[in-house]
Amino acid sequence: MSTLMLFILSRAAGSLIKFTLYSSLFLQAVMVASMMTISVIFGVILLIPLLLTAWYIYAVRRRIPFAAAHVEIAVDATRSHSGVYFFSFIMVFVQAAWVILWSLAALGVENIINNGPTNAQDGTINPNNTSGGNNGQTRVGAIVVFVMLVSFLWGVQVFKYICHFVVAAVTGHWWYLASPSAPVKGSIYRAFTTSFGSLALGGLVVAVLEATRRFARAIMNRAEQRGDNALAFLACLVLCIIGCVESLIVYLNIWAIIQCALTGHDFRTSGHEAWELFKKRGFTAIINDDLVGTALQISSIMIAMASAVVGGGLVFMSMPSSSSRTVIAGLAAALCFFVGLGMSGIMLAVISSSVRTIFVCFAMNPNALASTHPESLTKLVNAWNTFHPRVFADCGYASQFSGTVTPNAYSPAYATAL
Repeated sequence: MSTLMLFILSRAAGSLIKFTLYSSLFLQAVMVASMMTISVIFGVILLIPLLLTAWYIYAVRRRIPFAAAHVEIAVDATRSHSGVYFFSFIMVFVQAAWVILWSLAALGVENIINNGPTNAQDGTINPNNTSGGNNGQTRVGAIVVFVMLVSFLWGVQVFKYICHFVVAAVTGHWWYLASPSAPVKGSIYRAFTTSFGSLALGGLVVAVLEATRRFARAIMNRAEQRGDNALAFLACLVLCIIGCVESLIVYLNIWAIIQCALTGHDFRTSGHEAWELFKKRGFTAIINDDLVGTALQISSIMIAMASAVVGGGLVFMSMPSSSSRTVIAGLAAALCFFVGLGMSGIMLAVISSSVRTIFVCFAMNPNALASTHPESLTKLVNAWNTFHPRVFADCGYASQFSGTVTPNAYSPAYATAL
């Protein structure tokens, strides 16, 4: 089903984006109607997100062809080097191995913390002392748990950034080189060698912020249970600040890693270059558009639901005489749902990374695409000239690609409205 979705995205991304958006609206409407028959109050409550979804679809409806053009090109870029999908699939097992390894380490640490204090003479654990710890031991335990949490989040984040880096590098090869030599292999080598430090640094910053945020939430919950309103308020304030900073850092890291993959510069330099590039071209408002991400997430959920229906249905039909067929089919459907969600998530994450890379490449050097994939450049140029004509003109692309733009490609009324 994920492969079929990839084929549809390459042929009719716009229609699929429209279908996913309106399907989500339809499903919410069905849910509201069903809830109204049970409880009018809860039905009215669910009506609020339904109206918000309808408003969102109305607001972004004109940008669907723009998003579709980038998705179609991203699919072409990654499908021509399909090894990137296989690598992303393998990395899922690498992350699973990391989780298992970390869990074993965490069990050992937990055993040391809970089995008593250390001997003052040699610093070893006294297994016979199980009377609990003092405040110093509690603080040490909290620090150890914090470090362990950072290590777990750091590993997970680095593996995600490695996948993102490889996709960005492969897309860059497709953009700049007509016939690159083993781009997936070369990108993987760079991710684990020359650029690994940059990916680890970006992952560490996010891991520390995420671990701090979780600790702040735990402190707030404990303070609320004890009735310590002052501490709960302070923890809530810290939680809010860290959440905002973390969201910003995660967002900037995505573009910094793409720049690192395309240029080979270090993490700090790449982040500065990416942001300055977008400011220079006037793309800062456009890259905040999450229409592609929203459509891909809905597509992933639809694949998972279809997988659940098919898997559960096959199990149900294969057990006609079993009294527990309904329960077993339900368990099979649940398993198929999560498997479908994971498999489609891998594929759509590759496309999402490729779409973001195309934004950076288009801002950095659109002329390179003219010699490698001119038909894709024509599609991009027309999409930008149609839906963001002011930005397209302000950054100098309107005059630069005057011969490439389709005559009367954009609506003057829409350009005036912008």
